[in-house]
Amino acid sequence: MITNQRKSWRSYLVFFFISLLASLTLIPFNKIAIQQQMVMFNIDQNDIPIDLLAYLSLLNPLFLVAVAILLGNLLSTKVNLFSYIHTKDKFGTLKNTPLLPLIKSGLIGGLIVGGVILITDIIVFSDELTPNLSFSSEITPFINFLMSVFYGGIVEELMMRWGLMTLIVWLLWKLTSKRNSQPSPAIYWIAIIGSAFIFSLAHFGSTAVSGTISFLIIFRMIILNTFGGILFGWLYWKKGLESAIVAHMTANTLIFILTLLFV
Repeated sequence: MITNQRKSWRSYLVFFFISLLASLTLIPFNKIAIQQQMVMFNIDQNDIPIDLLAYLSLLNPLFLVAVAILLGNLLSTKVNLFSYIHTKDKFGTLKNTPLLPLIKSGLIGGLIVGGVILITDIIVFSDELTPNLSFSSEITPFINFLMSVFYGGIVEELMMRWGLMTLIVWLLWKLTSKRNSQPSPAIYWIAIIGSAFIFSLAHFGSTAVSGTISFLIIFRMIILNTFGGILFGWLYWKKGLESAIVAHMTANTLIFILTLLFV
């Protein structure tokens, strides 16, 4: 067992810098959302610089991800949750933990999630998705791709798995299993499902901006995103944060490419 621990500020900076870069892909989407809101509330667009508002709108997700990274860095090792980058930073070495299997597991998981979502959309939700959740014509496909893969795959995993899921596991462990040296499997599953459900609700804003909202659209948002969140959470628990990130990025890449080609 490795006992030579050090402060994990390096991994914090790495996670936050990557999150900052990924968050910049939201700017075009935020501009459109702000313009829609200004039209809705009859605000003159000449009175307020939309570009400035779009950049300022990044403060909220950056604050959330900063808190999430801090929580993950402080609590993950206490509850036996793992990040390759964080562990390498904190302990200075990684014995018997090759990165390639983590990536492989993430690729397989991402293909499963992306495939299930695409098949479900075709069989169940095809009528609702035309044209409701098609890519916005005001945002180029390349920007859509960057936003979906990098913000979705990296920032959302740092928020929902590294931060929120880790916190839920730690809290439940402290509240219910004080005598146990580690959390029970039930605690991990509650945290996985709970964080996955919250993850699904967090997609309401992007779903609302994409088109007309209906019961089936909300139902789809919750069911499919919760399914993806559960698998990402399981990968985080069993394989590590990087595996969950790769899975999320792979799923979004598959969905994006096939949707762009065939929808």
